[in-house]
Amino acid sequence: MGITYSAKIIVGRPYEDIDFQGLIGEDQDPLDFVWDNDFDQASPYYDSPQEECLIGVTLLSSSCYSFEEIPEEFKNGVEEAKKRFYDFFGIEAKLYLSVHGS
Repeated sequence: MGITYSAKIIVGRPYEDIDFQGLIGEDQDPLDFVWDNDFDQASPYYDSPQEECLIGVTLLSSSCYSFEEIPEEFKNGVEEAKKRFYDFFGIEAKLYLSVHGS
């Protein structure tokens, strides 16, 4: 088993910016809650604690170590993802480019 890295363009916020206590029960894991509601996370390095992750909507993911074209529909996807994130978490989302270690 190896460690793999990819790049993600994700609309969301760092974990620390989200008030999970107002959203989940005491016994529920925040990342399970994120995944159960069709959101994603980006880990800055392999096995990073969830407190260091970005939470949001992944618009593009690539494990290519070169470059990749961003599709034209991307611009519309950003605004839709920002609205979805705000409607669910109640805070404004930002656009990030992040490494993702898994």
